Amino acid sequence: MSTPQSALGSRENFWFDESTPLEELQDTSLGQLNVHELRRLVRETTPFNIDVDVMGEDELRKWVRDRRENPGRPSECTTEYERARWKAHKALREVATPVSKTAKHAPPDRGLEPLFAWLYAESHQDLITDHDPLAVHTERCEVELTRPVEHVPREYSGEEFGVTEYGQKRFRRRFDPDHGYLGGVDFEDLPMGEFMEVAEDVLGDLKVEHSFRQAKIDGWLEDARNLKRKQDKTDQDVLTEILLRVFMNTDD
Repeated sequence: MSTPQSALGSRENFWFDESTPLEELQDTSLGQLNVHELRRLVRETTPFNIDVDVMGEDELRKWVRDRRENPGRPSECTTEYERARWKAHKALREVATPVSKTAKHAPPDRGLEPLFAWLYAESHQDLITDHDPLAVHTERCEVELTRPVEHVPREYSGEEFGVTEYGQKRFRRRFDPDHGYLGGVDFEDLPMGEFMEVAEDVLGDLKVEHSFRQAKIDGWLEDARNLKRKQDKTDQDVLTEILLRVFMNTDD
């Protein structure tokens, strides 16, 4: 029988105090870790970028459990989310225009506007936090990326010389010609009809691969249509969310 503490997670870090040593979290039993601590464990012990904020608690616990039980096994180097994200990216890359992810989503440089908002704010709701003084773009926009043309150097980090560059990475990178941002690929949102064609093609292949019933596929397609209609997510986010539901229903 679970105790309130094991059911809710450790209350010692209720306010998300990240001063807790990482080694202590690694030694804490899985049932005593709350969602924030799980995210921190995955984020700080994974040698590649992973968007832990979109991972559910079940997937976070599955990830940490798998890493603890199989620390040397490289086979599951991605979660169901990363697998869904990659497949969505691959499908959209064939039909959608690649645009700068930074210019489309990252906070822009709003100049002195945040300063004046701070000086005259009557409440914290009047403050402007969506601002990055180091950004090159001054408003969010869609800028088509170039073809992969830029060579990116490899980096080596050592105690003696610090971070040094040498050679170049195998694949070239796209860049934003308006702002100079390197890489960071997103896609121009497709019209509803074109997006649904992509979703139908992808789910049709998965239906054959995993022997899903058509009713199941139709339900996911309707979910995709509803999420797309809300227009609060990118096409890649919508397709990723649908594919994540699909992969969570497979035994692979």
